Parts: sequence; C-alpha cells; structure tokens
Amino acid sequence: VVLVASGTIIELEKQLSCGKAIAVTIRGSGEGATIDGKDKIGLFKVSGGCSLTLERLNLVNGKTNGDGGAVYVKNGILTLMDSTVTNCKGDWGGALYVEISYNYKVRVERST
Repeated sequence: VVLVASGTIIELEKQLSCGKAIAVTIRGSGEGATIDGKDKIGLFKVSGGCSLTLERLNLVNGKTNGDGGAVYVKNGILTLMDSTVTNCKGDWGGALYVEISYNYKVRVERST
C-alpha cells in the first residue's frame, strides 16, 4: 500500500505501469491527494494480471495519443474508489479504457 498525504500533488514524468500478477494499492490519506499527468502522459497502465486499487485520489491532466487518459486496462483488475478523474484525455476513453478482448475486471465506486 502506498499512502499519499493530504494535499500532496505528484507530477508524473512517466506513466505508472503495473505489468505483473501483483496487487498494488495507492490511497490518499485525506483530501487533495493528487496524481497529475501535466497534460503530457497517461497516468496508469494495468496489465499482466496486475490488480490496481486507486482510492481517495484526484487523477488529473492525464493525456495520451492512445487510449485511457487516466487508466488503461488490458488483462488486469482496476478498482477505483472515492476518487475523481478530471481533465484526462485519450483517443478512446479519456478517464478509463478497457481492452475487452483480454481478461479484465473493473469496479468503480463513489467516483466521478
């Protein structure tokens, strides 16, 4: 589990990718925990059987010339809880894009 402190803004230089059969949780410890793609990159890629849980986070400014500005899922599991996705862009799926021809599971709760 990775905890992101309240009010912290993490500006990504590279897309965060989980490509193995492991479980990763990134959780905001309070309001304002933000992951920012700076309008340059997609935020997360989930593949290879990875299980990624994003909880109590603001996902902002993800941008890709491909699919899934905030999160791209191909053969993985995504849980998005109590989070917001804002100003994320992709050719398909500005917030989320899921490759349906592969194994996947996506759960979104109390998120916008």
